Amino acid sequence: MVLPSDAGQNSGTADAVDEDAQARAGVSPSGSDSESSPESSPTQSELGYYHGTIDDSAGRWNEVLNSRELTPRYITFTVVHPGSSIPTPWRLPLHLPRSQHQEINPSILAAVDSTAVAVPIHAYRQKLALDTYYFRQANLHSRVIPSSDNPLLNSVRVELGRMVLDMIPTHVLAVYPDERMRQFPSPSPPPPATASLFFVHAKVLVANCARLPIPPPQLHFPLTESELEVDPTLDIKVWNMVVPFPEAFEMFLDCVYARDTRRLMLLLLPLSPEEAIVIYPISVDSRYTKADFTRAVRAYAARLARSYPIPEINSLIFKVQALYANADALGFYDNTMFAAIDAMWQVLLMTMALATGDVNLAEELSPAREDGESSGFDVDASEK
Repeated sequence: MVLPSDAGQNSGTADAVDEDAQARAGVSPSGSDSESSPESSPTQSELGYYHGTIDDSAGRWNEVLNSRELTPRYITFTVVHPGSSIPTPWRLPLHLPRSQHQEINPSILAAVDSTAVAVPIHAYRQKLALDTYYFRQANLHSRVIPSSDNPLLNSVRVELGRMVLDMIPTHVLAVYPDERMRQFPSPSPPPPATASLFFVHAKVLVANCARLPIPPPQLHFPLTESELEVDPTLDIKVWNMVVPFPEAFEMFLDCVYARDTRRLMLLLLPLSPEEAIVIYPISVDSRYTKADFTRAVRAYAARLARSYPIPEINSLIFKVQALYANADALGFYDNTMFAAIDAMWQVLLMTMALATGDVNLAEELSPAREDGESSGFDVDASEK
């Protein structure tokens, strides 16, 4: 966990950077992407807002994002990392930009599901969404059988619970961390050689993520449901993957499978955030206005700043940033989810500013107001 030093050292400042600053706003989730060609890297005009999205359901929120300044700006908080007494600057972007949009590779998708060839990608995703519950239940009721040998060869033996044959996980995903991709501190980073294991369905990931390693051919399951009841074990292929933050990968998988942005925000934000925060960013026809959203963000950030110590606020920031980094690294371009992440990011940065007693910074971070009202921030670090 990222820990503060003392009230005097935990301070925040906002600063602008020049055009040659890190194009990924200090959170470059992929070492290979940072050296990619100009065609695959975000340009200066693309920084600070979303573009090339697949889902346009957050249209109003895009208007807010497109109106921002194009020069990326940062906040620097001074924190103390675990096991150290030395204050360290923690530099966070004011906004989490998205890398350039990439299309899903149709040949890889066809390789994992031949029926996907004749279906438009948006229709195919909708079809998968109908089976989301059953896919997730199948993953939850499967387990890897421990082996005294190397547990991560080409395949592993697994035990399946009761499930429909079509819903059997196709792969065991072995997720490894890559320190080159970790541009900000993790509260509890896993050892570099340790893999986190997840049951997945290849077609769900391939249909939603544009930057994936090619999955190994899945094993065929020549079983009947009655045979599965007699012997619920079989071999499943291992699919290796490197991401910035394996410790936050389960939340990312939940996003890919469920695509439930409201649920995501309620899972990540404590103390029941105001409804305007949850609804306004992800709904074009929301009954809430921008002014409603602004007031809700200010009120909710003040509640969080009064209720949680700075290390716990740091942890909340990490969870959102790690989710963003994993999604961006694997090319998950769901516009509604990124609108929700952006809203949570605004809330938590303002919370941190208030928790460290920097009311002026909190005022600067406040979303653009249409009514000319003052922020009314009155949280002081001494209250904590």
